[in-house]
Amino acid sequence: VRNVVMLGGVKKTHIYSKARPDFRVLALAAKLVLWKDDDILRALAAELEKDGITICESTFGLDGILVTEGSLTSRQPTKKEWGDIRYGWDIARETGRLDIGQCVVVKDRVVVVKRCKPQQDLRFDLPAVGPRTIEVMRSVKASVLAVEAGRSVMLDREELLRHAEDEGIAVVGVAR
Repeated sequence: VRNVVMLGGVKKTHIYSKARPDFRVLALAAKLVLWKDDDILRALAAELEKDGITICESTFGLDGILVTEGSLTSRQPTKKEWGDIRYGWDIARETGRLDIGQCVVVKDRVVVVKRCKPQQDLRFDLPAVGPRTIEVMRSVKASVLAVEAGRSVMLDREELLRHAEDEGIAVVGVAR
């Protein structure tokens, strides 16, 4: 194996499970100053690279899976919703910078904003949305999904957009 793609979530709670790490993993863990997700993933990538294994960007070989820029549904955000998107965009950048998360919900018009962290390593942990995102948004009466274009993954695109259309939810890809 020379190239690897990482997809899916990694839960830090597995550290406290019955897993028994080998000495290499224990040594890697001992080197970590902070146990932030990005730090753990970057350390793991560096360790694999010592063995000649390259971790590729998580979209490697997945053409068409990235969110595109612009309105993706027939319903466009209103002027007020665009204001909420801009507000949420800035807040999401800051929560990302602090490695807290990639998603913010702005309450007034219930706008969901998802974007990469400023320090995002495109090899892992890209923001992702899918049909389940729309189901959750419907359940809380959210009206807009704004996702960073070109740096976020859209799973089951046609199904997600069909559900959004059915629910009257605007979906937009926002450029940095």
